Amino acid sequence: MLITKLTIIDCMLIALCIFNLISCKSKAEENIKLMATNFSNIECRAFAMRDLRYTLADKIRFAEDSIANLLPGSTALKNLQSQLKKYQIDKENTLAQSLLLADTIKLQLDSILKICLRSPDKIKLFDKALLMEMKKKNCK
Repeated sequence: MLITKLTIIDCMLIALCIFNLISCKSKAEENIKLMATNFSNIECRAFAMRDLRYTLADKIRFAEDSIANLLPGSTALKNLQSQLKKYQIDKENTLAQSLLLADTIKLQLDSILKICLRSPDKIKLFDKALLMEMKKKNCK
């Protein structure tokens, strides 16, 4: 009778352990999805910053090309040179913001990989969740 009770208790403990493992796994998956959601916000900002840099580079190229075709001393030339100076200031600010964002991404990703995503399976799960979040937010 004692052996039967221990076996039932053992079975209940095993069942409890299995339940805990399953709930821990789902909790870990939830945490990974939450990390991916948070990281996707930074990634989307990086994509937006990239688009801003490209747009600004196009404006600078257009202004430089236009300046080459204008008459020296003309009002249009002075206006365009003034605009080009503003673009150059915007370029420096955008570059500083881009570098800061790149550092933030690197530090956060390093932290996530060292602390939370120690196994290849967790990394794959994070990558998949990140791609899904990026798709949801239409980040390109």
